[in-house]
Amino acid sequence: MTSYDKLKQIFHEAALSSDIAGILHWDMSTMMPKNSRENRAEQLSYLSKIRHQLISSPNVGKLIDNAKEEKLDNENSSNLIEMEREYIMSSSLPSDLVEKLSKASAKCEGIWEEARKKSDFKIVEPHLEELVNLAKEESLILSDKLHCSPYEALINKFEPQSKERDIKNIFENLEIFLVPLIDQIIQKQSEDKLISISNLMTVEQQKEIGLYLMKSIGFDFTRGRLDTSQHPFCGGAYQDIRITTRYNENDPFSSLEGIMHETGHAMYELNLPQKFRLAADIPSGDYSG
Repeated sequence: MTSYDKLKQIFHEAALSSDIAGILHWDMSTMMPKNSRENRAEQLSYLSKIRHQLISSPNVGKLIDNAKEEKLDNENSSNLIEMEREYIMSSSLPSDLVEKLSKASAKCEGIWEEARKKSDFKIVEPHLEELVNLAKEESLILSDKLHCSPYEALINKFEPQSKERDIKNIFENLEIFLVPLIDQIIQKQSEDKLISISNLMTVEQQKEIGLYLMKSIGFDFTRGRLDTSQHPFCGGAYQDIRITTRYNENDPFSSLEGIMHETGHAMYELNLPQKFRLAADIPSGDYSG
Protein backbone atom coordinates (compact mmCIF):
# COMPACT_ATOMS: atom_id res chain seq x y z
CA MET A 1 0.00 0.00 0.00
CA THR A 2 1.39 3.39 -0.99
CA SER A 3 1.66 6.32 1.40
CA TYR A 4 -1.14 8.03 -0.49
CA ASP A 5 -3.41 5.00 -0.11
CA LYS A 6 -2.70 4.97 3.62
CA LEU A 7 -3.66 8.65 3.77
CA LYS A 8 -6.95 7.95 2.01
CA GLN A 9 -7.78 5.29 4.58
CA ILE A 10 -6.99 7.63 7.49
CA PHE A 11 -9.11 10.43 6.03
CA HIS A 12 -11.89 7.92 5.35
CA GLU A 13 -11.93 6.95 9.03
CA ALA A 14 -11.93 10.64 10.00
CA ALA A 15 -14.88 11.21 7.67
CA LEU A 16 -16.79 8.34 9.26
CA SER A 17 -16.45 9.98 12.67
CA SER A 18 -17.76 13.21 11.15
CA ASP A 19 -20.66 11.29 9.56
CA ILE A 20 -21.64 9.95 12.96
CA ALA A 21 -21.36 13.42 14.46
CA GLY A 22 -23.54 14.77 11.65
CA ILE A 23 -26.38 12.39 12.44
CA LEU A 24 -26.05 13.06 16.17
CA HIS A 25 -26.20 16.79 15.50
CA TRP A 26 -29.30 16.37 13.34
CA ASP A 27 -30.97 14.37 16.10
CA MET A 28 -29.94 17.00 18.67
CA SER A 29 -31.57 19.74 16.60
CA THR A 30 -34.77 17.91 15.68
CA MET A 31 -36.00 15.29 18.14
CA MET A 32 -33.54 14.71 20.98
CA PRO A 33 -35.10 14.91 24.47
CA LYS A 34 -34.48 18.29 26.07
CA ASN A 35 -32.47 17.03 29.04
CA SER A 36 -30.13 14.89 26.92
CA ARG A 37 -28.04 17.80 25.64
CA GLU A 38 -25.26 17.54 28.23
CA ASN A 39 -24.55 13.95 27.28
CA ARG A 40 -24.86 14.71 23.56
CA ALA A 41 -22.35 17.53 23.90
CA GLU A 42 -19.89 15.06 25.40
CA GLN A 43 -20.52 12.58 22.58
CA LEU A 44 -19.91 15.21 19.91
CA SER A 45 -16.78 16.53 21.59
CA TYR A 46 -15.42 12.98 21.81
CA LEU A 47 -15.99 12.42 18.09
CA SER A 48 -14.28 15.75 17.36
CA LYS A 49 -11.30 14.55 19.37
CA ILE A 50 -11.19 11.25 17.46
CA ARG A 51 -11.24 13.03 14.09
CA HIS A 52 -8.64 15.53 15.24
CA GLN A 53 -6.29 12.82 16.52
CA LEU A 54 -6.56 10.87 13.28
CA ILE A 55 -5.71 13.81 11.03
CA SER A 56 -3.20 15.63 13.26
CA SER A 57 -1.02 12.58 13.94
CA PRO A 58 2.70 13.10 13.14
CA ASN A 59 2.42 9.93 11.06
CA VAL A 60 0.06 11.78 8.71
CA GLY A 61 2.71 14.43 8.17
CA LYS A 62 5.26 11.76 7.26
CA LEU A 63 2.83 10.06 4.89
CA ILE A 64 2.13 13.38 3.18
CA ASP A 65 5.85 13.99 2.63
CA ASN A 66 6.25 10.48 1.21
CA ALA A 67 3.15 10.80 -0.98
CA LYS A 68 4.59 13.92 -2.59
CA GLU A 69 7.29 11.70 -4.08
CA GLU A 70 4.76 9.27 -5.55
CA LYS A 71 3.37 9.56 -9.07
CA LEU A 72 -0.19 10.87 -8.79
CA ASP A 73 -2.55 12.12 -11.47
CA ASN A 74 -3.98 15.64 -11.35
CA GLU A 75 -7.06 14.68 -9.34
CA ASN A 76 -5.15 12.82 -6.66
CA SER A 77 -2.43 15.48 -6.55
CA SER A 78 -5.11 18.06 -5.87
CA ASN A 79 -6.57 15.82 -3.20
CA LEU A 80 -3.16 15.49 -1.56
CA ILE A 81 -2.96 19.29 -1.37
CA GLU A 82 -6.30 19.31 0.45
CA MET A 83 -5.13 16.58 2.80
CA GLU A 84 -2.05 18.61 3.66
CA ARG A 85 -4.18 21.70 4.28
CA GLU A 86 -6.40 19.70 6.66
CA TYR A 87 -3.33 18.29 8.39
CA ILE A 88 -1.74 21.72 8.86
CA MET A 89 -4.95 23.19 10.29
CA SER A 90 -5.65 20.23 12.59
CA SER A 91 -2.10 19.65 13.82
CA SER A 92 -1.85 23.32 14.82
CA LEU A 93 -4.65 23.00 17.36
CA PRO A 94 -4.42 21.22 20.73
CA SER A 95 -6.88 18.38 21.16
CA ASP A 96 -8.43 19.84 24.30
CA LEU A 97 -9.32 23.07 22.47
CA VAL A 98 -11.02 21.08 19.70
CA GLU A 99 -13.07 19.25 22.33
CA LYS A 100 -13.97 22.46 24.16
CA LEU A 101 -15.14 24.14 20.95
CA SER A 102 -17.37 21.20 20.05
CA LYS A 103 -18.89 20.91 23.52
CA ALA A 104 -19.43 24.66 23.90
CA SER A 105 -21.08 24.84 20.48
CA ALA A 106 -23.51 22.01 21.24
CA LYS A 107 -24.48 23.52 24.60
CA CYS A 108 -24.80 27.04 23.23
CA GLU A 109 -27.16 25.91 20.47
CA GLY A 110 -29.62 24.49 22.98
CA ILE A 111 -29.51 27.59 25.16
CA TRP A 112 -29.94 29.78 22.07
CA GLU A 113 -33.14 27.89 21.27
CA GLU A 114 -34.47 28.75 24.73
CA ALA A 115 -33.36 32.37 24.40
CA ARG A 116 -35.04 32.64 21.01
CA LYS A 117 -38.35 31.31 22.30
CA LYS A 118 -38.30 33.79 25.19
CA SER A 119 -36.77 36.59 23.08
CA ASP A 120 -34.18 37.13 25.81
CA PHE A 121 -30.55 37.50 24.67
CA LYS A 122 -29.27 37.53 28.25
CA ILE A 123 -30.03 33.82 28.54
CA VAL A 124 -27.51 32.89 25.85
CA GLU A 125 -25.05 35.78 26.27
CA PRO A 126 -22.53 34.13 28.69
CA HIS A 127 -22.51 30.90 26.69
CA LEU A 128 -22.02 32.76 23.42
CA GLU A 129 -19.21 34.72 25.04
CA GLU A 130 -17.49 31.47 26.01
CA LEU A 131 -17.81 30.17 22.45
CA VAL A 132 -16.47 33.41 20.95
CA ASN A 133 -13.50 33.36 23.33
CA LEU A 134 -12.67 29.79 22.28
CA ALA A 135 -12.92 30.80 18.62
CA LYS A 136 -10.57 33.72 19.29
CA GLU A 137 -8.11 31.32 20.92
CA GLU A 138 -8.34 29.08 17.87
CA SER A 139 -7.84 32.02 15.52
CA LEU A 140 -4.67 33.17 17.29
CA ILE A 141 -3.12 29.71 17.06
CA LEU A 142 -4.00 29.33 13.38
CA SER A 143 -2.91 32.85 12.47
CA ASP A 144 0.52 32.16 13.96
CA LYS A 145 0.76 28.93 11.98
CA LEU A 146 -0.52 30.37 8.70
CA HIS A 147 1.24 33.76 9.09
CA CYS A 148 -1.91 35.81 8.61
CA SER A 149 -4.44 37.75 10.67
CA PRO A 150 -6.71 35.84 13.09
CA TYR A 151 -9.73 36.72 10.96
CA GLU A 152 -8.07 35.48 7.79
CA ALA A 153 -7.07 32.27 9.57
CA LEU A 154 -10.72 31.53 10.37
CA ILE A 155 -11.77 32.42 6.83
CA ASN A 156 -9.40 29.75 5.55
CA LYS A 157 -11.21 27.08 7.56
CA PHE A 158 -14.17 27.45 5.23
CA GLU A 159 -12.81 29.23 2.16
CA PRO A 160 -9.27 27.96 1.49
CA GLN A 161 -6.78 30.41 0.00
CA SER A 162 -9.08 33.38 0.60
CA LYS A 163 -7.59 36.59 1.90
CA GLU A 164 -9.04 39.14 4.26
CA ARG A 165 -8.84 41.76 1.53
CA ASP A 166 -10.98 39.53 -0.75
CA ILE A 167 -13.80 39.53 1.78
CA LYS A 168 -13.34 43.26 2.40
CA ASN A 169 -13.59 44.00 -1.33
CA ILE A 170 -16.78 41.96 -1.66
CA PHE A 171 -18.54 43.83 1.13
CA GLU A 172 -17.26 47.21 0.00
CA ASN A 173 -18.66 46.57 -3.48
CA LEU A 174 -21.96 45.42 -1.99
CA GLU A 175 -22.12 48.55 0.15
CA ILE A 176 -21.62 50.79 -2.89
CA PHE A 177 -24.40 48.94 -4.72
CA LEU A 178 -26.91 48.36 -1.90
CA VAL A 179 -26.87 51.49 0.30
CA PRO A 180 -28.15 53.87 -2.43
CA LEU A 181 -30.94 51.40 -3.15
CA ILE A 182 -32.42 51.57 0.35
CA ASP A 183 -34.32 54.83 -0.22
CA GLN A 184 -35.46 53.62 -3.66
CA ILE A 185 -36.78 50.38 -2.18
CA ILE A 186 -38.60 52.18 0.63
CA GLN A 187 -40.18 54.56 -1.89
CA LYS A 188 -41.21 51.72 -4.21
CA GLN A 189 -42.75 49.70 -1.39
CA SER A 190 -44.67 52.70 -0.10
CA GLU A 191 -46.41 52.96 -3.47
CA ASP A 192 -47.20 49.24 -3.83
CA LYS A 193 -50.56 47.82 -2.85
CA LEU A 194 -50.12 44.71 -0.75
CA ILE A 195 -52.16 41.64 -1.57
CA SER A 196 -53.58 40.34 1.69
CA ILE A 197 -53.59 36.64 2.42
CA SER A 198 -56.99 35.83 3.90
CA ASN A 199 -56.34 32.19 4.68
CA LEU A 200 -53.36 31.03 6.73
CA MET A 201 -51.28 28.20 5.32
CA THR A 202 -51.02 25.43 7.88
CA VAL A 203 -47.76 23.71 8.80
CA GLU A 204 -49.01 20.55 7.08
CA GLN A 205 -49.75 22.46 3.87
CA GLN A 206 -46.35 24.18 3.94
CA LYS A 207 -44.60 20.84 4.40
CA GLU A 208 -46.59 19.25 1.59
CA ILE A 209 -45.61 22.05 -0.80
CA GLY A 210 -41.98 21.86 0.34
CA LEU A 211 -41.81 18.10 -0.26
CA TYR A 212 -43.38 18.59 -3.68
CA LEU A 213 -40.76 21.18 -4.62
CA MET A 214 -37.93 18.95 -3.37
CA LYS A 215 -39.23 16.03 -5.41
CA SER A 216 -39.70 18.25 -8.49
CA ILE A 217 -36.02 19.22 -8.61
CA GLY A 218 -34.83 15.67 -8.08
CA PHE A 219 -34.10 15.29 -4.36
CA ASP A 220 -33.52 11.61 -3.57
CA PHE A 221 -35.66 10.73 -0.55
CA THR A 222 -34.03 7.29 -0.36
CA ARG A 223 -30.85 9.09 0.75
CA GLY A 224 -32.20 12.05 2.67
CA ARG A 225 -35.14 13.56 4.51
CA LEU A 226 -36.80 16.79 5.62
CA ASP A 227 -37.40 17.63 9.29
CA THR A 228 -38.10 20.61 11.54
CA SER A 229 -35.64 22.58 13.66
CA GLN A 230 -35.31 26.03 15.22
CA HIS A 231 -32.96 27.07 12.41
CA PRO A 232 -32.81 25.52 8.91
CA PHE A 233 -29.67 23.54 8.10
CA CYS A 234 -28.25 20.85 5.85
CA GLY A 235 -26.15 18.18 7.53
CA GLY A 236 -26.16 14.49 8.26
CA ALA A 237 -23.70 12.12 6.64
CA TYR A 238 -22.41 10.86 3.32
CA GLN A 239 -25.41 9.56 1.32
CA ASP A 240 -27.63 10.30 4.31
CA ILE A 241 -28.40 14.00 3.99
CA ARG A 242 -30.69 15.61 6.55
CA ILE A 243 -32.19 19.02 5.89
CA THR A 244 -34.53 21.04 8.09
CA THR A 245 -36.71 24.09 7.99
CA ARG A 246 -38.99 25.92 10.42
CA TYR A 247 -42.66 26.73 9.88
CA ASN A 248 -44.61 29.91 10.58
CA GLU A 249 -48.29 30.12 9.67
CA ASN A 250 -48.03 33.92 9.55
CA ASP A 251 -45.07 33.77 7.15
CA PRO A 252 -45.42 30.57 5.11
CA PHE A 253 -42.88 31.57 2.49
CA SER A 254 -40.04 31.55 5.03
CA SER A 255 -40.28 27.76 5.37
CA LEU A 256 -40.23 27.33 1.60
CA GLU A 257 -37.19 29.59 1.30
CA GLY A 258 -35.42 27.48 3.92
CA ILE A 259 -36.35 24.24 2.17
CA MET A 260 -35.15 25.37 -1.24
CA HIS A 261 -31.92 26.84 0.13
CA GLU A 262 -31.00 23.72 2.10
CA THR A 263 -32.12 21.41 -0.72
CA GLY A 264 -29.54 23.15 -2.89
CA HIS A 265 -26.81 22.16 -0.42
CA ALA A 266 -28.22 18.63 -0.23
CA MET A 267 -28.36 18.16 -4.00
CA TYR A 268 -24.71 19.14 -4.24
CA GLU A 269 -23.69 16.63 -1.57
CA LEU A 270 -25.80 13.79 -2.99
CA ASN A 271 -24.38 14.29 -6.48
CA LEU A 272 -20.69 14.31 -5.63
CA PRO A 273 -18.83 11.89 -7.94
CA GLN A 274 -18.80 8.36 -6.56
CA LYS A 275 -15.20 7.89 -7.69
CA PHE A 276 -14.13 10.46 -5.09
CA ARG A 277 -15.75 8.52 -2.26
CA LEU A 278 -12.43 7.44 -0.76
CA ALA A 279 -10.32 10.16 -2.32
CA ALA A 280 -11.56 13.23 -0.52
CA ASP A 281 -14.11 11.83 1.92
CA ILE A 282 -14.61 15.06 3.77
CA PRO A 283 -18.26 15.01 4.90
CA SER A 284 -20.93 17.62 4.58
CA GLY A 285 -22.03 19.82 7.42
CA ASP A 286 -23.63 23.10 6.57
CA TYR A 287 -25.27 23.97 9.87
CA SER A 288 -26.30 27.39 8.67
CA GLY A 289 -29.29 28.79 6.99
